[in-house]
Amino acid sequence: MESMRWLFALTAILYLKVASPASSVEFDEYNAVEIDLNEEYKVSPAIPPEFQKNVYFLDTFDKPEEVAKRWIKSEAKKPEAAADIEQYDGKWRVEPMVNYALKGDLGLVVASANRHSAIAAPLSRPFKFNNSPLVIQYEVAFQDKLDCGGGYIKLLTNEKHDLKKFNNLTPYSIMFGPDICGSKSKIHFILNYKNPKTGKISEKHCNMLKAPNSIFQDKQPHLFRLVVRPDNTYAFYLDRELKHEGNATQEDEFEPSILPPLEIVDETDKKPEEWDEREKIPDPEAVKPDDWDETLPATIVDPAAEKPAGWLDDEPEFIPDPNAIRPDDWDADMDGEWEPAKVENPLCKTAPGCGPWSPPIIPNPDYKGPWRAPLIDNPNYKGKWYPRKIPNPEYYDDKKVFSCVNIGAVGFELWSLSKNIYFDNILLTDSVEYADQLTQQTYTLKADKFSAEGQSWFDSWFSTASNGKSKIPTWNEIKKYFQENPWMYAVTIAVVLLPLVLYCTFCCGSRKSKQVSVLVCKRHNKCSNCCQSRPCGRNQCKRSCYRSKKSCCTPRSCCRVSKCTPLCCLPPTCVRPVKLRPAKVKSVSCIQAVPAVGCPPAIPAVGYPPLSTGFCCIRCGYPNSFMA
Repeated sequence: MESMRWLFALTAILYLKVASPASSVEFDEYNAVEIDLNEEYKVSPAIPPEFQKNVYFLDTFDKPEEVAKRWIKSEAKKPEAAADIEQYDGKWRVEPMVNYALKGDLGLVVASANRHSAIAAPLSRPFKFNNSPLVIQYEVAFQDKLDCGGGYIKLLTNEKHDLKKFNNLTPYSIMFGPDICGSKSKIHFILNYKNPKTGKISEKHCNMLKAPNSIFQDKQPHLFRLVVRPDNTYAFYLDRELKHEGNATQEDEFEPSILPPLEIVDETDKKPEEWDEREKIPDPEAVKPDDWDETLPATIVDPAAEKPAGWLDDEPEFIPDPNAIRPDDWDADMDGEWEPAKVENPLCKTAPGCGPWSPPIIPNPDYKGPWRAPLIDNPNYKGKWYPRKIPNPEYYDDKKVFSCVNIGAVGFELWSLSKNIYFDNILLTDSVEYADQLTQQTYTLKADKFSAEGQSWFDSWFSTASNGKSKIPTWNEIKKYFQENPWMYAVTIAVVLLPLVLYCTFCCGSRKSKQVSVLVCKRHNKCSNCCQSRPCGRNQCKRSCYRSKKSCCTPRSCCRVSKCTPLCCLPPTCVRPVKLRPAKVKSVSCIQAVPAVGCPPAIPAVGYPPLSTGFCCIRCGYPNSFMA
């Protein structure tokens, strides 16, 4: 019991270690940031003077007092959402990355799972797409691994928005970023395009951007960049590598297509009556052969079949069960007339069959079916008819597809099954050169740090074990790995504590004696039977039947594990075990003649006359005793 108490206490400590939340730095209800300002922070990359006019938005989140003033947490409710989750009440934190963070480098973190979370910040000045490209880039890291949710950013339109009411219906110009649910992932690039003819705004979804599912699982920061240009082209970069480049006016780039088709189907066009679309026709000159009989059936009775000898025509296949008894509570008025259940007729088991005999049905060898003329090429075939196309009256050729883009704020409006989604270094600019420069000052440093320290001691040990150069990890390395992978606590409990609990339960507890019958011994195939060559004394039982390979059957005694009882020893060929009621040996006769297949002449029991040949001797009288 004392060992079990220690195990319970250790298990509770490990559980509290897993379940205890980490310290957090959160936006409070007044949109402030709680953070220790005495801690040393990395200074945000200063915008060079030559790029001041090119940057419309930049936030590295390294100055928390500015983050609190700039970003506004939504207090809205999501329309048409369930009452228990309609509120945008997800929490946001400003904190460093869990793994491989640069000193003093902070980011914006989604701190709630299974909640709607929304936050937004206005631009330094509004952006209106004109003759310069638009570059939007930011870093995102899914630190808890993500199975369903997203990390996309919305570029809100330049209108008078109350960012405290920011929700899924707030107008935006572009939505860009990763999203996943299950095994299906995508990179969103949604453009709210304004039709230059009608002025109608509709969503256009780009279908060309792809990313591996590993970005949602590896816990590493990834850099997403989208560049849209005045010539209607765009480019998508992931981790500084170009993944796709295309033209927005191409038909297969967006769904639905941004530009309408040049021609459309003429709805008034009708197919001429003389238009023949049949490629093949029946041969008009073909004649049915004289011997073709369409009246013959497809199947016939087998003329060669004969009724098997011994077929019982007058015997039914099933008969009423002769042993069935009507229940005493059967009410004919309520339950109807009682009928016994049907059972298989025992006479039919040895006969070829019962009941009326009929010959089998076989396919008709003379059957040919309906006659049809063979097909030949249609001399009047003109091909498949299609309605003609006419110029599309709604067609337009937009030379500046992205001119509809106007941006006044950026925001994240998310739903996720996981928390700890990390955002950093959000940039909106019209200079690709400055975007590259900022990347070198931020993401490249993180990528280099991860490349140097990316492998945990666990991964490093596996990668070097095959070469015989693996090292024993230090305590700090093990502690850090457990902090990064909390599931290791559960594995430790299962691998270390569970076997220990099982050992204490089954090996250190009280043992109860168990009686093992002759059948058990025989099933273990340890010896031919449980008999010993001499009687066992009381409390001196031996388990020699588990070790002996000899056939020691005598009429004197049979050893059982916990108790020695004088029994009638039987040869191993007796195959039918019989369990008899307990009885006192001296007052009740314990010899019974039980037929058994393959039994040798009966062996005389102690104190009783032998049985006749063809029967096995069975001994009763002791509780729970079995003999075979």
